[in-house]
Amino acid sequence: VGRRLDLDRAVVNIRKLMRIQNINILAEFIIGLPGDDYEWMKKSLDWALRFAPAVDVTVFDFVLLPNSPMAALKERFKLEVDDEGLVQSGYSFSREDLKKASWLFAAYYYMRDHSGHWADFTRVMAKGGQRPSDALEKVGLKLVQQGFLPDERIIGQGGRRRSDGTTSSGRPRRWVELSKNPVG
Repeated sequence: VGRRLDLDRAVVNIRKLMRIQNINILAEFIIGLPGDDYEWMKKSLDWALRFAPAVDVTVFDFVLLPNSPMAALKERFKLEVDDEGLVQSGYSFSREDLKKASWLFAAYYYMRDHSGHWADFTRVMAKGGQRPSDALEKVGLKLVQQGFLPDERIIGQGGRRRSDGTTSSGRPRRWVELSKNPVG
């Protein structure tokens, strides 16, 4: 997408911002970009969570907008999109991987939005021995098994929505909305 990121510089800047009170620091990710895959998303999440709770993660689904520079590369990257432009798969991100990534970030939002869970999670992660993304992957699977999350892809921040809160393809609500529901 033509964006450059100097991770070393980002780390320095994040640490500087962490010393300032009352500043919200966001790490934004896009799921489904050409060249990224599920393991890359997990590594990216692990990178951001090392700054938790100071850094909040925001995740967007890759939407291929008409007449955008990426639209001209649709065939090159083997991008499959729905009628709203939401990328369903590409050469490096399968439908199944996009579904798993959505569960991973749904689990993150669920843990983050339930303060007791988040405190426990960050305490366990501080001890080491397990990647945060691996732990969140397990939480996501458990939430699916409990019926809290649907056994299908969940859209995140990206993707266009109709005013009634649904999409034309009938996808479920966004994970940021699901994360606020209690688990049965």
